[in-house]
Amino acid sequence: MAAVVIGLGLAGTATGLDDDSRSTAMVSALAYLAAGVGLLLWLVHGWRSRASKDRSAAGVDLGDAVAVVELDVDGAMVRASDQLWLMTGRTRTDDLDLLSVVHADDQQDLASAMLESLEGSREVRRRARLAGTEPPRFVDFRIVPRIVAGAPDGLVVSLADVTDEERRRVQTEQRIKLLEHQAAHDPLTGLANRPHLVRHLKQAISVEAASGRDVSLLFLDVDDFKSVNDQYGHAGGDAVLVEIGRRLRQATRGDDLVARLGGDEFVIVAQGITPEIAVMLGNRVLDQMKAPFVLGTEQVSVTVSVGLATTDGSVSDPAELLRSADRAMFDAKADGKNRLVTSAGPPVGT
Repeated sequence: MAAVVIGLGLAGTATGLDDDSRSTAMVSALAYLAAGVGLLLWLVHGWRSRASKDRSAAGVDLGDAVAVVELDVDGAMVRASDQLWLMTGRTRTDDLDLLSVVHADDQQDLASAMLESLEGSREVRRRARLAGTEPPRFVDFRIVPRIVAGAPDGLVVSLADVTDEERRRVQTEQRIKLLEHQAAHDPLTGLANRPHLVRHLKQAISVEAASGRDVSLLFLDVDDFKSVNDQYGHAGGDAVLVEIGRRLRQATRGDDLVARLGGDEFVIVAQGITPEIAVMLGNRVLDQMKAPFVLGTEQVSVTVSVGLATTDGSVSDPAELLRSADRAMFDAKADGKNRLVTSAGPPVGT
């Protein structure tokens, strides 16, 4: 580059000379310029050759790898590019094993990938966390067998830092999960919403029918909920609904679905239980409501009316099961509220 600058300087001072002198100066300038360009091309060629040598170790095309490591058939490091030491924060004087650069929880998976590549004579890829990084940094490992005389003679491993890509992927997955959860759950109580309930109920009926078992559905409606809203406002009413949701989850099994249809209506779907067990579940729900609800400094008594319907080996339509339980719930209200009524019989309650 210095030659280029000097050459241009000479050309600039050529003004004011006679034609022969000016021609001589221009020729000198061009010579210096050519020498500078030649030097620059030589430097670029040398840099590209060294980079190509790292990326194409043992004749394996590794593209734009950040770091390249050669291993023998026993997994011992034969040589490594300078980028490996920059990436890992180690030095060439360290007794470095390739597996030691990744997180302890990822070492077994990477070792298996290396063995798979060596034994199968094929390329294998893995993503792992770098050891000693917090927050973790992620590296993609491209593992390629080095073939000599038709047989694998070791491995060529390229490492590329993909931390930003991995973080974007995780963030995208988290956003998708959040949107999926919001689409399937009631924002106030966190319970399943109506679309989620319908999908779950349809699948539950299909699964249990195949094994000859029933699905039980309990339809709940809060008694005199309007008076709670009128006396304590919508914030008080919302607090009651949230607490009802919490108590319903306490009354049910882990695999039962508890849903809020909207307003003050709730549904419980229980799979694989007998009608008698379903009645016991309904009564347990009524018991859960006996403790007073605390709103600020006041204690409020809240009850629910419950309607119970089961598939009983004959109902296959989710909408029909919901209607049956809904009718039974209205019968419970008509019979005095705070009780359980089944779609097939007289009220059972407290």
